Amino acid sequence: MSLLPLGSWRADRLLAARLLAALCVLPVLASCAVTEPVRAVPARPGAPAAHPTTTVARTPTPTPSEPSNATPSPALTTAVTPAPSSSKPGARSTPSPTTNAAAQATTRPAPARPGGTDCAKAACVALTFDDGPGPHTATLLDSLDANGATVTFFLRGDHAEEHPALVRRMAKAGHEVGSHTYSHPELTRLDAAQQRSQIERGVQAITDAGVTPTLFRPPYGAYDATTKRYAGAPLVLWGVDTRDWKTRSTETTVTTVLNEAHAGSIVLMHDTHPTTVAAVPRIVAGLRERGYTLVRVSDMVGDPAAGTVITHGQHPA
Repeated sequence: MSLLPLGSWRADRLLAARLLAALCVLPVLASCAVTEPVRAVPARPGAPAAHPTTTVARTPTPTPSEPSNATPSPALTTAVTPAPSSSKPGARSTPSPTTNAAAQATTRPAPARPGGTDCAKAACVALTFDDGPGPHTATLLDSLDANGATVTFFLRGDHAEEHPALVRRMAKAGHEVGSHTYSHPELTRLDAAQQRSQIERGVQAITDAGVTPTLFRPPYGAYDATTKRYAGAPLVLWGVDTRDWKTRSTETTVTTVLNEAHAGSIVLMHDTHPTTVAAVPRIVAGLRERGYTLVRVSDMVGDPAAGTVITHGQHPA
């Protein structure tokens, strides 16, 4: 076997040793390259953003369990900041137009009563109703309440005995209650004792129902000195007679009131007729459109002495 020259053998041995050393060191270098942390280099003002590929490769994506110290962008802040809730103290919510309208419809308040109206300055009209309470009185009270109107009722004593709850409802709603005798006779055809009995029994029946009458209206407007002596209250007549008991016409009743009423008028109607009750909403609306304020009789005449005969109330000069 031939031997290599000594110099060549040494050179080959040195090359082999270097190759072996390189093979052993490469894995260590590779491991060090993977585990070495990457430090972000602050960007210079105006410098272009890092290449997307470099960012994804070097920056780990935080998991939901890892807290992030990064400041969110304005767009992100807007998206995740909740609007103030109406459940927080002092917070107010603005309802939608539909919701607001429904609330107003259900929670809209009744028009104010005309208490305290000075009829020497305002154009006042007093609506009055005789002969009740009866089968249609509750409907009338509903209508008056819905329209915020107050009126004066002159009640028969025998009817008050039949419907005491309606008598109390009238007073509770702010309406005025007067007496119209016990059974509606023409007083001037009676002697003094009979007149006194009719007047006193009527007052007592209404009082027993829970309301003390403060005014008196003689049936048919018929009265004499005896009537005035025993009335115990002002005698209230009227200036506008609708004759609703005769016409039994809603349209005629409305037209009569709107055409004949003026400041200081006391209007005579009867809540015993359904045609009259049906006319009331249009009468109330029509009088108000003409500038009149609806009041009770006492609001328009004050507190006159018992036996005083009243046909109209105060009105502007």
